[in-house]
Amino acid sequence: MVKNANYLKLQIVVFFLSFILSINCFAQKEFGISPEKYLVISSAWPHSNERIITINKKTIGFEVWMNEVWGEEFSNSHGLGFCLFEKDQNLAKAFEDLRVSVKSLQVKKLSKKLIDDRFQIKRFTNSNNGLMLSEPIILGNYAFFFFRSKKDKGLYVQKKNSDGNWEPECGVTIYGELH
Repeated sequence: MVKNANYLKLQIVVFFLSFILSINCFAQKEFGISPEKYLVISSAWPHSNERIITINKKTIGFEVWMNEVWGEEFSNSHGLGFCLFEKDQNLAKAFEDLRVSVKSLQVKKLSKKLIDDRFQIKRFTNSNNGLMLSEPIILGNYAFFFFRSKKDKGLYVQKKNSDGNWEPECGVTIYGELH
């Protein structure tokens, strides 16, 4: 009788641990954005005149327009858009790796707790109300994320400096105003 009671207690403990761990795994899947990627977003547009930058609560997954970065209009032997490869061949390699990685972008939720206060996260269904970002893709010392709004579509590129901080490097404006 005592063996059965102990066995039952063990089963209950295992069940609750499994339940708690599965909730934690679900939360990781739902958010799934590493703290380093939040640093990439938080350090974007450091010289913006906007005090608060409104971004969508969910990231954008892969969209066909993202492939335009490698199109003839933006690509030449020296680089892509405002990103010049002559200064840094590692950037050229990172762009080639990005070409493959971009296709695996998925929609994920952003956490208000993990992003800088100058970014206000709101829920909206289209790009008329603010900025929509993809999850950052980190390749070596480079970080890339796509963005779109009512007026703009583009790619923002940052580079990690010697202190380990992300700084603006260059970008590709696919549609809209140059910033």
